[in-house]
Amino acid sequence: MDTTITAGIITIISTILGYVVGSRKNRAEASNLEIKNIKEIIEIYTKTIQDLKIEVEELKEEIKEYKTCISKLENELQQFKKDMKIPS
Repeated sequence: MDTTITAGIITIISTILGYVVGSRKNRAEASNLEIKNIKEIIEIYTKTIQDLKIEVEELKEEIKEYKTCISKLENELQQFKKDMKIPS
């Protein structure tokens, strides 16, 4: 009977210790996985931001070109009106 009780107590203690150690390990692995995921997300956002910065610069250049073109067309229109003697 003592052997059975001793074996039961050892089994319970082993189970509890295994749970505690396994639980810590699982939390550590989960934490490492979260950190890895966060790093990947940061890399994705950083790349997206860089891409958007490049696109914004390209669009600024395009807008600048359009403004120049519009200004030229306005000047040409004014000159045309002068030549045709059409009031503004």
